[in-house]
Order: sequence, then structure tokens, then C-alpha cells
Amino acid sequence: MKKSKILGIALVAAMAASVAVVNASALSADELKTHSVGICGSFNGWGATPDVVMTDDDGDGIWEGTVEIDNVTEDMITESTEDKGSAGVVSRGYSGVKFKVRLDNEWGTSWGDYEEAYDRTENSQTDCCAKEAVAGQPLTIKVKLDTTTLASDTLTVDDDDAYALWNVTYTAEVGAAAETPAEESSEAPAEESSEAPAEESSETPAEESSETPAEESSVAPAEESSTAPAAEESTETSAVPTGDTTSAVALVAVVVASLGAAVVMTKKASSKE
Repeated sequence: MKKSKILGIALVAAMAASVAVVNASALSADELKTHSVGICGSFNGWGATPDVVMTDDDGDGIWEGTVEIDNVTEDMITESTEDKGSAGVVSRGYSGVKFKVRLDNEWGTSWGDYEEAYDRTENSQTDCCAKEAVAGQPLTIKVKLDTTTLASDTLTVDDDDAYALWNVTYTAEVGAAAETPAEESSEAPAEESSEAPAEESSETPAEESSETPAEESSVAPAEESSTAPAAEESTETSAVPTGDTTSAVALVAVVVASLGAAVVMTKKASSKE
């Protein structure tokens, strides 16, 4: 009886384990949205630093992410190989920056290049390899995980493993990572140097130098020099001659009167004699 109980417990545990494996491999595209998807590879020490995050912003089932490497080092470039199962591991004939797309920053479920020669599981695809990588040069890798297609035409959606074998595609370009700073340095400064300063130097100063001073020099001074002073000068000029003429007439009258009195007195003196 004891042996039967032990055997029954073992059988139940095995069934539970098999169910867990099936659930893991049968991940659907909708279920993927509740997990994190990232890119991990030789560029970040296979997880020594955080994975590059992939997103599906438009909800079309295609997850996208971009790996930007400022400077490819020698240890990032490794030989690309594939596991042929019974045929062993064979070289693909080139080297480069290797990577895979994985789920939740763990290696339980990942996606890479798929080969027909081996019965793949949810974590046994061959590593992707950007053979364009050149040591000492920047590198940009654009990666897509397409959950709307399968990595092999021989797989069907009825197969539990099919959901784990989505298609991974990627493109790599040497020097692309250096283009972003170049655009910033050539475009942004150009706008600042050609537009903003132009407005400050050609418009604002022009208004200050041509309009405001013009009003001060041509209007205000004109009123002061031509209107107020002119009135004062004309009033004073006409007042002074009028006063002088009156004084002269009075003086002449006094002289005439004096002469008249002198004549009268002379006549009186002559008559007495």
C-alpha cells in the first residue's frame, strides 16, 4: 500500500509538471501583453545589465526594440553556431553580436533563429547574430518579435509548442548609433543660430533703433525747437521794440517841452529889458 501511495503521488507530481510545461509553451499573443519582453545578448553580458525593452504600442502583435551600441568591443563579437541536435553544434560561418528575445528577463522562454533540423522548445532556438558588427564602431540593431506568424511553416497553432516559436527578424547597421547625435548637432543648433538670433538681431533691435529713437528725435525735439521756443522768441522780440519806441517818444516830448519853456523864459527876459 505504501508503495502504491508513493507511486500515485509521483504520478500526480509528474502530471502537474507536464501541465506547467505545456502552459509555459502555450503562451498566447494576448497573454504576452501581461509580461515584459526584452532583448538580451553579448552586448549586455547576457543579462549583466538590464535587457533592452521591446514594446507593441500599436497593438498589432509585433513587438519592437532597438539596441544601440556606442562602441562594439571584441568580447561582444562571438562565433555564431547552431545546435543540430544529434548532428551536434555547428558553425554558421560568421561571427557578430549575438542576442535573443526573452520573457520577463529570464531564460524560461526565449526566441531566436529557428532551424528545422532540431525539435525546438520554448528556449532552444539558435541565438540571433548581427554579423555586421565591427569592433571599435557603433552598431544599431532593430529587432522585431512577430506574434502573428510562426518561425516555421511546418508548425501549426494547434501545436502547444507553436506559440513559443514566433518569428524574430532584425536588421543591423554599422555607425547608425552615431547618426542621432549628428542630427541633433546639425539641425537643432542650426535652428537656434539661424532663426532665433535672426529674430533678435534683425527685428527687435530694428524696432528699437528705427522706431523709438525716431519718435524721440523727430517728434519731441521738433516740438521743442520749432513750437515753444519760436513763440517765446517772437513774443520777446515784439515786446522789446514796442517799449523802446514809447520811451523815445516820451524823451522827445520832454525835450520839446523844455525847449518851449526856454523860449518863453527868453522872451519874458527880453521884454523886461
